[in-house]
Amino acid sequence: MKKQVMILSAMVFLLMFIGADLNGNSADDYKVIKKAVKSKKISKDVTYFKILVVDNSNQKVKVRITLPITLVEMISECSDDSFKIRNRCRIDLKTILKELKKMGPHCLIEVNEGDETVKIWFE
Repeated sequence: MKKQVMILSAMVFLLMFIGADLNGNSADDYKVIKKAVKSKKISKDVTYFKILVVDNSNQKVKVRITLPITLVEMISECSDDSFKIRNRCRIDLKTILKELKKMGPHCLIEVNEGDETVKIWFE
């Protein structure tokens, strides 16, 4: 159990700090990303896992994280088994990643709350 918690903690750490561009210096970045995500051009190859947090009041990017999908796969390979949540649900990171990649580039989640938007997607 401790090993699984350590792996999950390492993933969260990597997602928070690797590849983060905290100096979001262009208000147009969010518009470009939004346009790219809505694009009709469909490619089945997933190359990046991306997270974006935008301040809706001024369209300024607060956090931008871009991870190569190979790094995310390497992290998922670190877990030997699935892990439990509340003793019932078992989560297997390798299987989840494999199935999500099959879907190709797509938005996983977008949350608009107050003055902020959080978006997570595969590109």
